[in-house]
This record gives sequence, C-alpha cells and structure tokens, in this order.
Amino acid sequence: MSTPQHPPFRTARLQFDPLLDKHADGMHALRALPEVMKWSMRKVPDADVAATQAWMEAFTGVHAPPRVGYVVRVLEDGNEGKDEVVGGWVLRMPGRIIGSIGLRYEEVGLVRGGRAWELGYIFHPDVWGKGYATEAVRGLLGVWEGVYEGLQWEGKERGEVGPAVAAVTDTGNEGSKNVLRKCGFRELGEETDELGTVCLIYGLDLGV
Repeated sequence: MSTPQHPPFRTARLQFDPLLDKHADGMHALRALPEVMKWSMRKVPDADVAATQAWMEAFTGVHAPPRVGYVVRVLEDGNEGKDEVVGGWVLRMPGRIIGSIGLRYEEVGLVRGGRAWELGYIFHPDVWGKGYATEAVRGLLGVWEGVYEGLQWEGKERGEVGPAVAAVTDTGNEGSKNVLRKCGFRELGEETDELGTVCLIYGLDLGV
C-alpha cells in the first residue's frame, strides 16, 4: 500500500487518519459485523483479517484518480496516544477505530456526466446515534476542496475530473439517508444495482 496523498485532519470530536496497512485489524473489527456490512456494496461481512486486507489493498491501490480513505477515531481527553510521522504528516493515534470514510471516482447513475466522487462510510454499532457519521461527512466535505487539489494522478486530465460528490444508499437505510440530508445532499432518484438492490442516488451541489 503506497503512502497516501491526502493529509490527516480532525473535527470537534473525531480524528481522521489516512487508511494504511496497519489499520487492518481495526478495520476488520468493523467489517466483520453483519449489521455494519448489511448496507455495504458487498452486503456480507469479511470472513477474516485477510479478506479485510484484500479490500484495503484494492481500495488503496493504483487508481486514476487516486481514492481517498480515512479511518476515524474519537478524540478523548488524556487518550490521544503517540504521534507518528507518515508521509511528512503527523498522525495522532487516539484509541480504537470506530469507523471509516472515503471517496472514490466512479460511475454513478443520474449525476451530471455519469461520474462523480462517490462517498462511503461505515461506523461501529456502539457509536450509532451519537452524530459521528454526520460530523464525519461534514468534516470530510469541509476539507475536500483542499484534499482534491492535492491529489496527483496520471491517465486523466484534471479538467475531466471535477470535485462533484455523490452518494448511493439502500432505500431502507434510514440512518444514512438522514445523514446525507443533514449534510446538504439532495435525492436524485432510484437505481437498481448489480445485486438487484434498489438504491437511492444523492448528489451534492458541487456540479452534480
């Protein structure tokens, strides 16, 4: 897994660090839970850490444009852990991973041009209802312009790839729909994915 291009950041309650190999165990603790993966693209939990590592390698591999992925932790007084320098950035290591969030440039139906940066996120069930998902989405969108401008890639001209953001969620995922609405996304319509799941497409007013 290469050194990420995107920097760490934090919000009032959360710390966001670029997804790295060493996060495999923490990510597996999330992706092994059926109630978490129920709403994912795969629909089923990862069988073991190796499966999580394979997903991480696929997500963070060579893509044009590169994908943006973060692990999310709670900032707690007196539990900020030890600083670590990765790729020239100082990463904080506070506590366990409670979630992940990221963006990848994909084909997304119903958006202008047919492609956008698709937002995805998951959180551990024991932190549901605390507003962390909403805070995380707002936080990532708040730094997205700077992160986008800092990305470098070959194979596509930057003029062909704008910063427009979209999201896809199951029609039954009320929690995610509420988060997206709170964060300014608007519903564009329904589509059926390759697994036959009816999904809602959301766009953000960044050219979608």
